[in-house]
Amino acid sequence: MIPNNISPKELWSRQQISSLDVDYDWWNKKRESIQSFSQMSQSCIFTVDVFKARYDFASDNFSTILGYNPTWIRTIREQGDVLEERIHPDDRSQLLEYQIEHGQFIYSLPQAERNDYRQVFQYRILNGRGEYVNVISRQQVLEKDRNGKAWIIMGVVDISPDQLFTEKSSGRLLIVRRARYLHRCSFRQRNN
Repeated sequence: MIPNNISPKELWSRQQISSLDVDYDWWNKKRESIQSFSQMSQSCIFTVDVFKARYDFASDNFSTILGYNPTWIRTIREQGDVLEERIHPDDRSQLLEYQIEHGQFIYSLPQAERNDYRQVFQYRILNGRGEYVNVISRQQVLEKDRNGKAWIIMGVVDISPDQLFTEKSSGRLLIVRRARYLHRCSFRQRNN
């Protein structure tokens, strides 16, 4: 069951970010740097705009590595939750719960500490050939608005070295603070 019956978008909206507190001219320049870096990376990189509650950018490696339609990736802002829709249904429900719990934890911290934490997930995602592959996804607040509220989240997705397939989810969540391991949850431990 989702804690407090809320979604990540509802949790984000509780921050009440104002358009006066975000600088999209500045962010557009910074996004260009991330796009350039992503061309050198072997990872799938994405950003989420919390204020607009949508994906802001996804690297070409989602097409190259996972075989996704390049048009979907280039137009990620208009695609809705296309990446979430490819997560295995069992893993997706667990990830949603963990994202809410992690978000509530992050928003309970003093604003100065919110960028110190990241979440690391392992889950199954459908590739372009219709096969599930295990991936590791790391997500962290990248930018805050003028008042210190989480504005841009960056994620990095890699193919997991563990490609053992089972009927039960093999997903995991780690919460890390400045490279220190804090908490681990395993989807296998849950009985649905």
